Amino acid sequence: AAGGGAGGGGKAKRKEGATTAQLLRMAKARQQSPYYRRNKTKVCTFWLCGRCDRVLRSDCPYRPCNGDFDFPELDRAPELKAKVAGWLRDEGCVAVMTRDDDEAKEARKAISGRIGGNIEGDIKNRYYGQGDEHAEHLVRRAEERAGSEPPLVPPQDATITTLFVGGVAPEVTEGDLRETFGAHGEIESVRVVQDKRCAFVTFKRREGAEDAAKELHNLLVINGCALRLQWGRPKAPAAAPATAQWMPPP
Repeated sequence: AAGGGAGGGGKAKRKEGATTAQLLRMAKARQQSPYYRRNKTKVCTFWLCGRCDRVLRSDCPYRPCNGDFDFPELDRAPELKAKVAGWLRDEGCVAVMTRDDDEAKEARKAISGRIGGNIEGDIKNRYYGQGDEHAEHLVRRAEERAGSEPPLVPPQDATITTLFVGGVAPEVTEGDLRETFGAHGEIESVRVVQDKRCAFVTFKRREGAEDAAKELHNLLVINGCALRLQWGRPKAPAAAPATAQWMPPP
C-alpha cells in the first residue's frame, strides 16, 4: 500500500510539473505576442457617417475617436488599412471624418461593411453555401491537394460498400451526408458517431460507393467543413459460440 501511495504521489508530481511547464510556455508566448484585439471597442458609426459630435469634445469612447487607429475589420485589405491609419495619425479623426474624397469614402464604406449588414450577409451565405469565401477557400485547397495525392483504390473485397468519413463537425448532419452521397447511388444507411467526429455511409450497390469515392476524395466539403474520405474495412467474422464438452458422470 505504501509503495502504491508513493507511486501515485510521483505520478501526481510529474503531472503537476508538466502542467506548470505548459503554463510557463503559454505565458511566455503571450508576453511575446499578446492578443487583445478581440476586446477592442466598437467602431463609432457616427464617425463613419461624418456626424460624431463627441469626437469634437474628445469624449467619444469608440474607435477611432478614442485614439485607437487599429482596424481588424480591414485585415483583408492591408494596404487600405495602413493608409487609413496614416491618415488618422497625420490629419486627426475630425479631419478624416469630414473628408469627402473618393478614397476616404471607400475606406469608411469598407469599415462599415465589415461591422454592419455585410456580417449578416456572410452568415446567410455560410448557411446557404453561396458566396462563402471560407468555403471557397477550403474547396480550392482541397482541389490543390487532390491533384497531388493518388485516388482512393477500391478494396478487393467487392462486398465492401461502406465509406468512412472523418472530421465530421456537429454542423454536419446525417441529412447533409445523405444528400451529398445520395447523388452517387442509393444509400442503405448512414451512421454518425459524434464523439469520434466521423460517419459511415453504406451504399446498396458497390458501384455507388466507387463513384462517390472517385468524385469526392479530397473534394468533400459540407457546410464549410473539409471532410476526409476512406474506404470502410471488412467486418470481422463473428466468433463461433463455445460448445460445452460432454463429461461422463462420476
